Amino acid sequence: MDEESADIVFYIGGENLEDKVSDQGNKSSGAKIYSRRLSFTKRSAPQLTGQQEENEATKATKFYAHRLILKKAAPLLAELSASDGSPSHVEIPNLSSAAFKAMLLYIYGCEIPKFGEDMSLTKEIIEVADKYEITHLKLEAEAVYVASIEMTVDNVLENLQYADSMNCAFLKEEVMDFIVKNVAVLLQKGTLKDAPEGVFHDVLAAIARRDVESGVDKKDRMENKFGTLRISELRREACEKGLEVDGSRETLIATLKGADNDNGGNPDTKEV
Repeated sequence: MDEESADIVFYIGGENLEDKVSDQGNKSSGAKIYSRRLSFTKRSAPQLTGQQEENEATKATKFYAHRLILKKAAPLLAELSASDGSPSHVEIPNLSSAAFKAMLLYIYGCEIPKFGEDMSLTKEIIEVADKYEITHLKLEAEAVYVASIEMTVDNVLENLQYADSMNCAFLKEEVMDFIVKNVAVLLQKGTLKDAPEGVFHDVLAAIARRDVESGVDKKDRMENKFGTLRISELRREACEKGLEVDGSRETLIATLKGADNDNGGNPDTKEV
């Protein structure tokens, strides 16, 4: 991610310069300063008039990256750069620079310092990884978040809404397990009156899972092969079959059932 070899420069966070200039009623001067494409060599700074002024004006953080690496590991990020392959300047306002840095470190195979110590940052990492489809980073950050939080009556709705908005199936499963265990007090307090639509199905799945694990219905797992599996088990099944591992419980189950049907109902059949 060094300046000399990079062919993409990201400006993360801060204000959008075009909006700032527009607010000042000076669009023409802004057009001269702001450009999404730059002309520069490997060993020189971007040839952009007023680069330092732009950086100070927007309060954005600058990151260097390489298109070839992004094309392989983060295609959506690579697509933000110039389509003709020329060196590019990409501004992404209203995005956490700390989360973006963590994502770049992950893309480049580097360790993320103090990963999981700051829960707010961990959530931001989940969001940026979801936005740019860095699936494994999203799942790792989600697992770290779930392992670090203490689910309570006071935060269960917030975690449910977050899990639903970010499509975090593992976190949502943890929320459902908590709801099933504490249903009486949650009903008494009306905690879930603002719960997302469709949560009833997830609660039923959690109840069915509890019954199977406690031995109430030992045949259920055979009769409903995927319906009572935990998210970690569904993801493992999907990974072993070479399928997409991110998605809601319903999506994972549908994908696995589709794969089984394609194999003639035999889950052990693999394509050759």
